[in-house]
Amino acid sequence: MSKCLIINNKYESIPETIKDDIIDNIEEKRKYKHNLFDYLNYILSECTSSKEIHQEIGLYLGVPKYKLNKIYKTRKGDLVASKSEMIIADLLYAEKINYCYEKPLFYPGCDKPIHPDFTIFINDREYYWEHVGMLGDEKYNKDWLFKLDIYGRHYSGQLRKTLEGTRITDASIEVINNLKSL
Repeated sequence: MSKCLIINNKYESIPETIKDDIIDNIEEKRKYKHNLFDYLNYILSECTSSKEIHQEIGLYLGVPKYKLNKIYKTRKGDLVASKSEMIIADLLYAEKINYCYEKPLFYPGCDKPIHPDFTIFINDREYYWEHVGMLGDEKYNKDWLFKLDIYGRHYSGQLRKTLEGTRITDASIEVINNLKSL
């Protein structure tokens, strides 16, 4: 089966105004194409990781900035910020442990809440799981110490944590087994 394009001509000759519109439209698309190519070239030359590329493309497509670092999809359907968080979320999901990702935690006297990586619900009690993944980064260290102080003052015994490393799965299973025994 062959395909063909049938064009019904409304004009014996195309009026100049329509020709001008067509030429303007072609030129506008050409500029857009060249700008897009320049932008792609910028992304490929300036971004040093696939995460940066995803974030830059996300910004271009209008994704809200606060969602940009969440690029890993869990089995439950959440978008999380790291592969380690994805492993933890998938293990919690596989064990049928009810959790929320980055649920705001309002603590006494807070101006703004903290966001534990995972809020876990077991036996009508909440537990908080933090995956400490970027120790060494100055801002991260400061934020972690702030959170640690809040957990110590207001949520004694409710914090569980894992550290970034090659044994993240084993460490997570250990935390999950501990939670299941509560």
